[in-house]
Amino acid sequence: MLDSPDGVCPGQARFEYPATSVLFSNYYLYISDAKLDMLYGQIPNPILKRLAREATIDLKVLKLSLRDEPTEANRYGRLSVVSKHLARNAQVTGLDQPPGGWLHATIPLRWARANDAVFFAGSRGINVVGLVGSIKHVLGGFRPDGTPVGGTAATIMEIYNKRGATGTDAILDEGSLSFVEELVESMAGGEQRMEFLAKTIDYKPSAKTYGRRVVLATPLYVALSS
Repeated sequence: MLDSPDGVCPGQARFEYPATSVLFSNYYLYISDAKLDMLYGQIPNPILKRLAREATIDLKVLKLSLRDEPTEANRYGRLSVVSKHLARNAQVTGLDQPPGGWLHATIPLRWARANDAVFFAGSRGINVVGLVGSIKHVLGGFRPDGTPVGGTAATIMEIYNKRGATGTDAILDEGSLSFVEELVESMAGGEQRMEFLAKTIDYKPSAKTYGRRVVLATPLYVALSS
């Protein structure tokens, strides 16, 4: 749901998250416990108490980190609180807006495992989206059904950050994200409609197709959308 609460810049759309009981009913494929613990720890205590009351969550349930207590109640409780906090205090945008610090969207995606990493990829309109994360944050019995990408997503991140891997100099010299487009085009498997909230790593105009935009991000969560 989109609205414009207090604390959000005029004209900036913002989404609101449901209570924890509704979160349990969603089909989450991926939730980053590491990001949840980090972001949860950054919320000031007065704000944390208010968000917990709004989400009808007992803060005692969230006392221990997910590393120490990886229960569903702790995970989804933290997800509800952190998502609400990001929605109200971070620059969360949709695909139809210039990407901010966080990106929230629901689009058709394919996903594949690449060794210890997982890569979600898809497009909508002028946007090509790549999401890279750790395979350890894939939940339950869910497994990527796409053809594994060539090389690991961790290697992709290393190439992107170091700007110097063999065979990618032309792409990297251009400062483009063409490797994201190539992965999107090469991945097999059926698309599924997914919702995600992800931290934006970078976005650039496509070096392959005029008028397109490529976004690379790392997800807090990815869920199947009904």
